Amino acid sequence: MQRKTVTGSVRPIPTKDNVQYYTVVLELGKDPCYGKRIRANYRVDTTDRDEAEKFLLMKKSEYLQGELLMPSDMTVSDYLDEFIEFAEASDYSPAMLRNYRFVTGSYLKPVFGKMKLQDLQKVHIQKAYNNWRKKSNVSNNPLRLKTIQHINRVFKTALNEAVERGYIKQNPIHNIKIPKDNTTNKQEVYTIEEIRKLQKAVKNTDMELPCSHPARLMYNFIYCWCEPMSLTVIPVS
Repeated sequence: MQRKTVTGSVRPIPTKDNVQYYTVVLELGKDPCYGKRIRANYRVDTTDRDEAEKFLLMKKSEYLQGELLMPSDMTVSDYLDEFIEFAEASDYSPAMLRNYRFVTGSYLKPVFGKMKLQDLQKVHIQKAYNNWRKKSNVSNNPLRLKTIQHINRVFKTALNEAVERGYIKQNPIHNIKIPKDNTTNKQEVYTIEEIRKLQKAVKNTDMELPCSHPARLMYNFIYCWCEPMSLTVIPVS
């Protein structure tokens, strides 16, 4: 087996006297079929050359260990199209395919579509989920917890497949926190006097409970046997 070799270089952009970022280039030998040089180019957003050099050493190590992820310009939108094609060729049900197309087309592509797949990070996904709890990109209404959980499941499935295909190293969706619905379990509390006034207000109307209704029986018990006090009224369907 031929031993792997790798060389590389660090270059300041635009010049060494006015550094805005660095490009790191890995020289990975030649293509055995076409004889062309194989290069991997990376942008390192730093003005510190030492950081760029450390990045170069890390990429060399990844290559020698067979863990190097080659740079790709594939966008999230392009990948989601590929994922849908994969799903269509698999044994997914027609209902699930319709669901995947709807979620990717209505929510995922409009928000993440233009990003490079390899640039997608957990922080981007978390920010989108937080925003959806305030306002959906489809309407002016916030998305409910269950809706975002469903979108998250679809996105997670798609990105798991991207990991399997070697497009990304790990799924950025892991450990995402989805904001909960702004609901409360607080119950309204009424005094005996307030219940009496309510009873008078609904007397001889469609809202008056029949004598045999459990809630009416409970009221009669409280009214006749209990001292005036605060109590919780439990809604009865």
